[in-house]
Amino acid sequence: PGVAQAAKDHFQCQNMEGVELENEGAAMSKGSHLERRLFYNEIMTASINEESVVSDITVTFLEETGWYKVNYNFAEQLEWGEGKGCNFINGKCIEGKKAAFHEFCDQKNEWGCSYSGTYKATCSMSKSKTSIDAAMDYFGDNIKAGDPFADNCPYQFPLFDCRVPNYRLNFLDEEFGSGSRCFTGNAVRADKGRGSSFKYFRCLKSECVYSSKKQKNILKISVGNETVYCQNDFDKITINGY
Repeated sequence: PGVAQAAKDHFQCQNMEGVELENEGAAMSKGSHLERRLFYNEIMTASINEESVVSDITVTFLEETGWYKVNYNFAEQLEWGEGKGCNFINGKCIEGKKAAFHEFCDQKNEWGCSYSGTYKATCSMSKSKTSIDAAMDYFGDNIKAGDPFADNCPYQFPLFDCRVPNYRLNFLDEEFGSGSRCFTGNAVRADKGRGSSFKYFRCLKSECVYSSKKQKNILKISVGNETVYCQNDFDKITINGY
């Protein structure tokens, strides 16, 4: 019952009957792991990905086996689906060929950022050579998502870690390292002459800072020699000189 309650609290859906298990793959994954569509990077899904976390759902499970004494202070935050309600669990990931939740994507192979914002990523999809279950053929043309465990739900698949020193695009003023995160936008330095209609994804140095004026934490972002602040989710910011 503790695992179910941890999941109910995570999704903010007290009507959940239990925790959904994986329904795809072979015997080592099907029925013995958490459902990828709902739990994405929780370490107890069918495969470990680049952003795996050990959430309080897994910690609670370990405690309830009776074999472990656990310390919940070491549980990591699972952001995927957090607070999204019962519709996230019972509804479709794609409605009318559009992503029903921000966790998912609907533009085939479009570049962007992973859900956690730590990776450059792509909306991984391809044409399937075999027929897809009609209930999961969200685009009506036999398009298959890149993850074989996610009920054919496409999401931004992580590729390049912004936190690791890597190749950078100078005209985007990228910066890789432990404090960097992925951002999307069309801002390019004016002296580089690039059109503003093209959408770029980039790694930029960022950190949470407290705003006494706003009485909350906001995001400080460094772009070249400029510093800008993001105060709310999905804010669009104009940068001087770009």
